[in-house]
Amino acid sequence: MSKDPINDIASKRLRILATMQETIDTMKALLKQQQVLLNGDDVGAFIQSMTQNQDKLKEMEHLMQSLHGIESRQGGQNDSPDCAAMEDNITRSIRELQELEKETHSMAIQKLDDYRRNVRDIRVAKKGIRSYLSPFSSADGVYFDKKK
Repeated sequence: MSKDPINDIASKRLRILATMQETIDTMKALLKQQQVLLNGDDVGAFIQSMTQNQDKLKEMEHLMQSLHGIESRQGGQNDSPDCAAMEDNITRSIRELQELEKETHSMAIQKLDDYRRNVRDIRVAKKGIRSYLSPFSSADGVYFDKKK
């Protein structure tokens, strides 16, 4: 008994789409976590979360390549209703992901500006403190009267 190649392709496609949705959901959770980390000034954990998100993005690219490969083998055949519904959900999720990325990016830029301002304030304070700590040059209280 041979398998129906169209159903096999459709089931592979459905599995890839489901994995894509899971990956997008994970990416959205990571972005929300990044926002919390930015608010808490936990830069190390923020960077680690960014790395995880980049890994998920690479995974998404691989899934997209697999999906395109399956679509090319499908030969223009109609999708199952399950695949079409899953694609609609993925499209909505990607839009939500893009909005979260914009918000997180904006928060990161704001935090970076805050850090820059703090560093500038520290430099100014450091110069002021140095001027008070440096020894005054004096001539040992000797006064020279050049008029005579």
